[in-house]
Formats: sequence, C-alpha cells, structure tokens
Amino acid sequence: MSDYVPEDLMIKIFTRLPIKSILRCTSVCKSWYSLLTSPNFIFTHLNRKQDDHILIQNYVGNSEIYIYALSRYNEKLDQNNHLDYSFKCSNGVVTIVGSCNGIVCIAAADQLNYLNHFYFWNPAIRKPVELPDLGYTCEKCDTFAYALGFGYDHVTNDYKVVRVVHTWSHPSPPHVDLYKLSTGLWEDISHVSLSYLFLATTSQAYVNGASHWIASKWDVSSLVSVIVLFNMHDETFSEMILPSSLINESRSFYDEMFLFVSEESLCLVDNNYDKRKPIDIWMMKEYGAPDSWVKQFSIQNNQFAQHIPLRDDIFWTPYSGNAAPTDFEIANEFLKPMAIRKNGEILWEGNRRLLVSVDHTGERFKDADVGNLSNDWCYNPRYVSYYKESLVLPDRWTNNCVGDACEESSNLWKREPKDGKRRISRAKI
Repeated sequence: MSDYVPEDLMIKIFTRLPIKSILRCTSVCKSWYSLLTSPNFIFTHLNRKQDDHILIQNYVGNSEIYIYALSRYNEKLDQNNHLDYSFKCSNGVVTIVGSCNGIVCIAAADQLNYLNHFYFWNPAIRKPVELPDLGYTCEKCDTFAYALGFGYDHVTNDYKVVRVVHTWSHPSPPHVDLYKLSTGLWEDISHVSLSYLFLATTSQAYVNGASHWIASKWDVSSLVSVIVLFNMHDETFSEMILPSSLINESRSFYDEMFLFVSEESLCLVDNNYDKRKPIDIWMMKEYGAPDSWVKQFSIQNNQFAQHIPLRDDIFWTPYSGNAAPTDFEIANEFLKPMAIRKNGEILWEGNRRLLVSVDHTGERFKDADVGNLSNDWCYNPRYVSYYKESLVLPDRWTNNCVGDACEESSNLWKREPKDGKRRISRAKI
C-alpha cells in the first residue's frame, strides 16, 4: 500500500486509529513497522487532537489498588477504562506522581515507607519500566514529608522526576534528588533547594514545563503559604505569588490550600480552616502573571450538607441512624476539589471515600459511579493528572522493562516482521 499511497496521507490515516490497532499494524510489514515506530509518527500521534481523560487512583482495603481513566467529555460519568498494571510493589503502597505525554510516573514505598522506588508506565502500550532505586533513608527515625514531581523537558527531549524530602526535626534544607531518563541516573541536587515545609506527601500540579506545590516557609516568626515550582529544564526552584487577597491573610499552617491544573492553567483551591468562609477556586489566566489570578468559583460549605446525598458508610466515624453530619464535619472532611470537567462540573473527593461531581453553582450534585470508586470499602480516591493515550516509549534511554505485561507489550511494539511480505489480512483494525 505504501507503494501507491503517499506517506503523509498514510500518517493521517494511522493517527486516527486506536492505539491497539496501530500496534497490530506494526506486524503487517517492515515498511509499516518502520513508519509507526518512527519518532516523527509518535510525535505526530501525540499532538493530534484527541479525547483526554482524568486519571484517578483508588485504594480498596489495605493493598488493592485501582487506576481509572475517566473521560472528561462523558456527561454521565459512566465511560471509564480500568488501567491494568501488572508490576507489583513490595508493600502495596504506591502513589501516582503525575502523567505527561501518555507516560505515568508511579512512586512506591519500601518496607520503611520511604518512596524510593519509581516506575515509568505507558498504559496504552502496557509498558512499565523500573527506575534505579534511590535507597535514601533519614538518619533518624522521624516524621518526614515528600514533594514529588514528574515532567518533560521539551528542550532536551527528556523526562525527569524530582523528589524533595525533609524531616520535621530537621526541615531545612530539604534533600532533593533528580532523575533524568537520558542518563538513567539519580542526582543529588540538594544544593539548589530552598527552605520550604511540605505537609505529608504533596501532589504536584504540572503546567508550563514545571511542577508546582503549595508549601510553607518562615517569615520572621510565622509560617506563610507560598507556591513553589521546579522548572524541569533549568532544574531550579522558585516561588510564585498567591492571589493578592490571600497574601496578607493570617492563616493556620493546617489551612487546606492546594493546586491542580485545568485547561492548561494553574488553579488554586483555598479551603480556609474557618469553615464559615466559602471554598474558593482561583485560576491563573496568564501563567506567571500575579495580576491574572481570577476567582472562578466560590461555594459555601453548607451547600454540601443541603444537597449531597451522603451515605453513613462514607465517613471515617460511623453516624448512628439517619443523623446527618454537621456542616463543620462535612467541610472539614468532605471537600476536596480535584478537577474541572469539560462541561464545567467539578470533581470532588468525598471525605476520602466517595467521588462526587457538582456544578460550579453548588446547586446540582450527583454521585460519580467510577468502577470500584463507589464500592462500600473504597477509600482515598485521588485525582492525579489529566491523561491521554500515546505511543511514547518510557524506556527510550533504558531497556529495563519489568512486569508480566512487558513481554507481551514488547512483542506488540518491538517485534519487527521477519520478512517483507504484507500480511494485511491479519491486521484487525
């Protein structure tokens, strides 16, 4: 077919196929294999307009972990894919760091709960790759906090992971490690770290080539909240200014302020410890411009108590009979916006148990039935990142493939036809 059809037309045709069909086409003939595995085609396929998803990680029981890709366009929230990963972690404690260009970065804890094991995983081609272990431990047994970041350096065409860790007894300066796929090595870059405090394991908001986190720092005699970012290309830390109305507020260190990304814009959630105040969601309309922060949504806490069909079993503390939890209990445990869908709805985490979707007015609520996320034993659903399928190979610079699915995915993706015969009849598109 390539003898009669121009290559640019073939590329347009192939980029419209599902990834499973593309993988099958690689075994048709050598010319198709060469075309479909070329960097040019992978780049073209990656940048085509396609349906993107919201990646959700969910824990069931103590060790069962489920990962779902929820379509952002699906009105009824009933179109989702269970992403089956076959590699196992030592104690079952894993967290998704983020997703970029179809590659998902996963961190796994060792027996001491140190997040020392990392994986790159492309769910679309079922390709997991294990990164070298860090082997870092704190000198003394102490409570420690992490900030994890994953992103892409478009200048050097490199994928990078950054891990910032500090203990509460010795919070400054944090210890910082950086992994580059191009070298396959971890590097200690603690010399570029700044004096910040993070709560527990802080999730990133990745946008504009940088990982962003909410952190705290000492200002004279008090702690103030700041946005900290790590630039994947420059490999440096810097600060970003909060919305002006939040800068001079007297706040508690335990105030819930966190970040996420919507429509390629940085969003800030202000869930003030004073539950009489509303939950505000801010969006930075122009990246890096402090004056471009705009308050997109403002929802009163008591609206949730009035409208959400709460179940007794979604709370950590059982409630007797049909007694409803108080507004404070709902506000303190229930409210955590995680993403904004294409139709303007906001996805919220419900008391660490139930994922619900509401519109921006706070007047319309509905349960989100996402696989096992509605299970009575389900707890701690997490929004991770926007995700779209791609053909990007997570081991471009390494060949350290792991897991039972690796052999199958390698056969689909890497096996070049041994002869030049076209076997079009075998390609089920």
